[in-house]
Amino acid sequence: MAIIRSRPRACTIGPSNGAQKRTGPDLARVGGRYSDEWHRAHMEDPRSVVPESVMPPYAFLANADLDVARMGDHLRVNRTLGVPYTDEQLANAALDARAQAEPLGSNAYDFEQRYPGAAVRDFDGNPARVTEMDALIAYLQMLGAGVDFQNLPGRRA
Repeated sequence: MAIIRSRPRACTIGPSNGAQKRTGPDLARVGGRYSDEWHRAHMEDPRSVVPESVMPPYAFLANADLDVARMGDHLRVNRTLGVPYTDEQLANAALDARAQAEPLGSNAYDFEQRYPGAAVRDFDGNPARVTEMDALIAYLQMLGAGVDFQNLPGRRA
């Protein structure tokens, strides 16, 4: 699980502008490719790491505490769309969202039991807070992680 929630400005990251023209990188395999520090620098000032970037800065995410109040609702909707969340994961969604970015917190162990192999660490470099930057970097770090792209169903040899 990655602790991410939608924001109007944060949801514009991606490869399509609706007119079949690529406007950003393919994020399918970005998980683990870059460090948390690289992602943080890229979100705060994209041109500091990719000089030709046209992406706007998202530095405000580091100043926005992560609101987990409706995390369970988000997971329930995802379950109706086919994501196999368990009842236990739904019941602990808000705690888990914070626990993923608080490796020394009281809920980190339980989170790791519910999500084996998930990254648990401070993603944004500020261990005093769990922010939307933590959530976005956690999400980016899991994109494509654990996917065997060579053996996907329907892939031609």
